[in-house]
Amino acid sequence: MSQVNSCYVYLDGDGVGDNLRRLLLQGKYGVARSMSSSIKQAMFLIYEYLKQDSVETLICGGDDVFFRVNDTSKRVELTTKVQEIFLRTTGMTMSFGYGNSVKQCIDNLQISKAKSGERQKLHQKRMESKKVDRQLARNERMTDKSSILYLFATSKRADPYINSICYCFIHFNLKSVVLVDVSEIPEDRDYKLNDLSNLKENIHEQLRALKEGKYVKFIKNGTRVEKVEERISIDEISQRRYSEISSLTITREVVRYSQLRQYFLDNEVGEAQALYDLTSARSRYLIEIYTLLRLMRKHDIYILEIYRTFRFNHEDLIFSCELREGNLYKYLCLSDLGFTSGKQIILDGDYERMVQESDKSTYLHEQQKCFEKLAEGTANEFARWCTFSLTVSTAVLILVGWIYIPPSWEFIEPRVELLPLIFLVISYSIQIILGRGDVSFNPLKFYSALKKWKLRRLKKVYRLPDI
Repeated sequence: MSQVNSCYVYLDGDGVGDNLRRLLLQGKYGVARSMSSSIKQAMFLIYEYLKQDSVETLICGGDDVFFRVNDTSKRVELTTKVQEIFLRTTGMTMSFGYGNSVKQCIDNLQISKAKSGERQKLHQKRMESKKVDRQLARNERMTDKSSILYLFATSKRADPYINSICYCFIHFNLKSVVLVDVSEIPEDRDYKLNDLSNLKENIHEQLRALKEGKYVKFIKNGTRVEKVEERISIDEISQRRYSEISSLTITREVVRYSQLRQYFLDNEVGEAQALYDLTSARSRYLIEIYTLLRLMRKHDIYILEIYRTFRFNHEDLIFSCELREGNLYKYLCLSDLGFTSGKQIILDGDYERMVQESDKSTYLHEQQKCFEKLAEGTANEFARWCTFSLTVSTAVLILVGWIYIPPSWEFIEPRVELLPLIFLVISYSIQIILGRGDVSFNPLKFYSALKKWKLRRLKKVYRLPDI
């Protein structure tokens, strides 16, 4: 086919390198690994899409796609579809450039990247928003620590549980899964264990089918449920993920309602982090389980919320090309929503006790402040009175001596220099005796020494409880 009608197309992900670099520098390796995995999946889907007669794929790796299209009328359609696949799979955009030559194509891509600078800034702001940062911090905490997923179960349909298992397997270092049900009477235990066994079998059967590119549909036929396998379109990366997930250990447990608190406490023993998924929990226990976990200061409580009508087929799975995180579904942490974030649940009795302790602490604090203010005034009065008394006593002694023993100037003149020495001796003596060694070369500091001594005496006599 003639080269005249052909052109080159180069697409490059916006801000991919910067986001990966930021995550790695912050030590958020689990989130970076998840982001890299989604990019690989996008590249695989794009490569499969570009397998057309009129397209020659030159590069499809990392976040770069470079191909030559022999029919220029298709370049807009091809470019739009590649951008759509990348956005749907990774949540990120791509810039592109056209050209009749490789150089022209790359130059146009650089111009396009420059024009998309504002879009990159907006995307970075979204990535660094408070809500995303909380999710990243939670993922960082879970990255290097294995976790156990506790799935509260009701229905026997495997898809909702597989969705939660898949998400936790990718984002939290998942080690095993526990299917949990709650029983109020001992007679229900065997019955509910049997239901959990059936659910476990359905999960394993669905995972086995998915890794083979198939999907098991459960069709009701009267009182019976028939299982029908059908071939589905599923990419190779998703099949490998389902294959890895199928190797997880899945166990089942029925917990007595009265022993739920102890059960949660037992789950915290060991190094594995406990994750609680309430997506399919029984309605009658949902609020109580959540409240009990929050009372015990547990925060890893999740639900998987899908924002569209269920189709009850493979398109309801989160690895389906039709269902990607963001606008269609989210894995929500119930302790980190708008009204619950940063808050705790306390019992009425605990609240009353906290109010009483707070009132008592406030009263003692006010009492301490009043005492310190009163002690400060008393100590100042004491220091002023002692200083005044010392000054008056010295003046009286000099006056009495002057009256009864009238000295001559010949007697006073050689002894005038002794007066400052006498003052220094008296000042330093007061500082040494009353100041507990806190002596200053400033002779006027004896006032402070008197004040400190009085404050110590007052605090010793009127000691208040420590706050």
